[in-house]
Order: sequence, then structure tokens, then C-alpha cells
Amino acid sequence: MNRFWLWAYAWACERLYDELAGVYDPVSALVSLGQWDNWRRLALQYARGNTVLELGFGTGQLLCPLAARHAQVIGIDRSPAMVRQARKRIARNSYPNLYLLQGAAEKLPLYDHSVDTIISTFPAPYILAEATLREAHRVLRHADSNAVGQLVVVGLGVIPCGSSLRARLLRRVPIFYATPSAARHNCFVQRVTAQGFHAQIHEEVVGETRVMILCAQPMG
Repeated sequence: MNRFWLWAYAWACERLYDELAGVYDPVSALVSLGQWDNWRRLALQYARGNTVLELGFGTGQLLCPLAARHAQVIGIDRSPAMVRQARKRIARNSYPNLYLLQGAAEKLPLYDHSVDTIISTFPAPYILAEATLREAHRVLRHADSNAVGQLVVVGLGVIPCGSSLRARLLRRVPIFYATPSAARHNCFVQRVTAQGFHAQIHEEVVGETRVMILCAQPMG
């Protein structure tokens, strides 16, 4: 991929997470041809247990559905603009079990082994950083508790797999939608296992796309 386009993509993402946070949702819908929310909601079927943590919750689209299903939901995002957007969204609902925090995934303000599921959808690279994975391992419940916890990362890749106009259009934007190489696939798994997880990558079919989902359980 041309370095300029990679730089431009990273720059645009930073803007959408900061001064352009108010248009994040319509832009996401546009670049996904209306599929973004369908892809993101795959996380709901993987979240389990009483306490669910969402890292990088963005505009908060998943927070209310999660709070309706689980006893306690915590959202942590480093962007003040996104925290403001999410607070506006959840203010229209009443979920006393939903807590939002501004903070970094690399230093979670949570007790050891206090979370059943951590989810992140279409994450920035920090989600697979060593410090983030160490913190995820620390706060997730381990096998010696009632139920082992799980880290779920939705959207490490989205692969168009149909012949419709939508699928053909998505293939024309390889910076977003392309099949990760085997080496990149293995790199995802190796980064996670190096921090004490058992990790697998699954694919879920949504319409004419395959969405890559990493699921990892802490060992030891």
C-alpha cells in the first residue's frame, strides 16, 4: 500500500476521533456502504458474563445494547470528543449499570480479574500493543475463577466475498477491505499468545463480507 495513502488514512482517523467526532457515524456508514453497524454488532454475540468492558467505544453505539444484556458495562476511550459523543447518546436512555471513563487501554483503572469479557471493534493499533494485552490479561477473569474471561476484537479484517455491486465497490478500497496475508494473520495471534493468551481467529459472514474476529482467553 502506498505510504501516502497509509499516512492519509491514519491522519483522517485521528481527525474523526477528535474534532470531527460528530460525523464519525455517517462517515463510517459511508465507507462501509451501510454495513458498519452490522459488522460492529457481531461483538454482542461474543460478549459473555456479568461484567463487560468495551475498549475504544467511539460514539457509544454498542454501549446500550451491552447494558441491556449484562449486569455491568464499562466503557473506556482515550478521546475526550468520543466520550462526549457517547454521553449524549446514553443520556437518552437509563442504564444505571453503564459506566464511561476517559482513559488509556494500556493502563486500565480496574481491579485484577474483575472483567468477564473485553470487546473492541475496528480498533486502532494500540489494541494489540504489549501494554494493552498485559492489562487485558490482568483484568480478565482466569481459569481459577468461576469462568474464564475472554478478549474479543472484531474487525481485524473485512473481506468482500460476493459479486454484488456493493462487494465490488468495497474491493476498490483495499486500505479498508482486503484479505490479510498469512504472515499478518499469524502476527496477530503471536502478539496475543506472547502475553499469556490462547488465541484464535474466527470469521463471521455478514452479507457479502467475511469479518475477522480474534477471541483470546487468558492462561495461567
